[in-house]
Amino acid sequence: GGSLALEFKNGFTYQGTEAEAGAGSFGRYKGSFQTGFNDGKHSMYVAGNYLRDGGWRDFSPSRLGQGFADFGWRDAYPEVARWYAAFSQRPAMKMTWALPS
Repeated sequence: GGSLALEFKNGFTYQGTEAEAGAGSFGRYKGSFQTGFNDGKHSMYVAGNYLRDGGWRDFSPSRLGQGFADFGWRDAYPEVARWYAAFSQRPAMKMTWALPS
């Protein structure tokens, strides 16, 4: 047996804003951002990234997008959080077969 414990970022553990963008060969573009803040009692954290690749071969582009949001409330000891995650993928891989003649 085993276990796995994950702790996500939230507005209480991360404050600030970051963004990043890049581009490369074969129509590759990417971007990501994250932002978080709190007022001592309420928190918000939102992050996302996007990747688009034209593919190094013909007819093989792909797209990938991910998003995460966490909204929290803390009063004395208990903390309540509600988080949302989204994921979108669109590979456009088309197979090419060589048939004997």
